[in-house]
Amino acid sequence: MKNYITEYYKGLFGLHTQNSFSMDETLRYDIPQVSEEENEVLTAPFSEEEIKTAVFDMEHNKASGPDGFPAEFYQFFWEVLKPNLMSLFMNSMLGGCLFIVLILE
Repeated sequence: MKNYITEYYKGLFGLHTQNSFSMDETLRYDIPQVSEEENEVLTAPFSEEEIKTAVFDMEHNKASGPDGFPAEFYQFFWEVLKPNLMSLFMNSMLGGCLFIVLILE
């Protein structure tokens, strides 16, 4: 059964083709690289203003994600939610998961 399934998918996807791809990082001379300064900008922590701008630029009457809250919710309650949202994005920059848990006090 295993051979049958293997042969079926080999036939479906075709023969393996040779390519010239390499994972050798020393062969990146022809790929433009970002400068140190550009890298610092790209990897800098999110600023409060940057996050606020993103929240307030969200289209109205649309769900923002799995929580189902529309953009207006985040905009209206910005001052209440700001600490949690800032924490969420800072955690994601440190390699954490990006998910929203809202605790309204």
